[in-house]
Amino acid sequence: PIINRDDYWAIRMTALLLDGVMVVDCTRQPHGYCKLVVDTGTSFLTGPSAEIRPFLGRIQARRDCTASELLPRLTYVIGRHHYDLEPADYVVRR
Repeated sequence: PIINRDDYWAIRMTALLLDGVMVVDCTRQPHGYCKLVVDTGTSFLTGPSAEIRPFLGRIQARRDCTASELLPRLTYVIGRHHYDLEPADYVVRR
């Protein structure tokens, strides 16, 4: 269900995984979830800053996009559903 419609659409995220390993467990948050912004007008991916900072370097592509196939698979867990993003899905090549 949508939890915020005032300035953007947001839904409840349960967890975030990198290559199948949980790196963010949103069930430990005060409300039992993380707010995930769903915005088709942007190419940015979101997540709770404090939890994402420790592994951010693992998901940053090089400027020339070389070796981007070596980046991890990101999985957004929303409820019981897993939504996988392969590097080709989240690296913008120019």
